[in-house]
Amino acid sequence: MTFDVAWRYSDLDEARTGQGGGREVRHDGTGEPVLLNLSPNRTKVRGHGIRWSLRYSF
Repeated sequence: MTFDVAWRYSDLDEARTGQGGGREVRHDGTGEPVLLNLSPNRTKVRGHGIRWSLRYSF
């Protein structure tokens, strides 16, 4: 029987959005949509993960 532990790191560089408009609408459908003026954004996309496994050989 073998117990494995693995760690994974991913760096997927940047995610960017441009400037633009949008609107907010309530889930229940009440009220008027609210217009939004969205500014450009950017962020790093990174992730960490741990995986455990148990292997049995016969």
